[in-house]
Amino acid sequence: MTGEEKQLTDILIKAGKLDAGQVEQARLYTLQNSCRIAQALIRLSYVTDEDVAVAVSKIHKVPYASLKNNLLDPELGQGLEKLVDFEFARDNLIVPLFVEERQFQVAMVHPTNYLVREAVRVRSGCAVEALVGTEAEIVLTIAKLYQGGQTF
Repeated sequence: MTGEEKQLTDILIKAGKLDAGQVEQARLYTLQNSCRIAQALIRLSYVTDEDVAVAVSKIHKVPYASLKNNLLDPELGQGLEKLVDFEFARDNLIVPLFVEERQFQVAMVHPTNYLVREAVRVRSGCAVEALVGTEAEIVLTIAKLYQGGQTF
């Protein structure tokens, strides 16, 4: 496991979401299925994608954006769809949220993905602040923003 994966599992154990046996089973699953520990934990139904997103939020000290806390709510009327087009949003699981004073806030499944953040910075000409969200809620929000709620 990488250092970040160890941090993730430690946070989830401390939160009472996992035990050491489940971490070991998930680690074996990653080897057999060529996936990351977070994906294994979710696929094995040991934790939810929300549990993982909250833990990632703690590791990277970025806010957690969800539909429940109203942070995963794009500001309409700012032309966000032009700054981050549908294909880029879909392919990179990123939702533009708002632009204010040359600061562009986005929600991402992987908020530390430097290449995606840099591409958004170049496209928008703004500094990028990334929040973390779950894949399911980001996909739903992309569908609402770009396709009037139709899934892709």
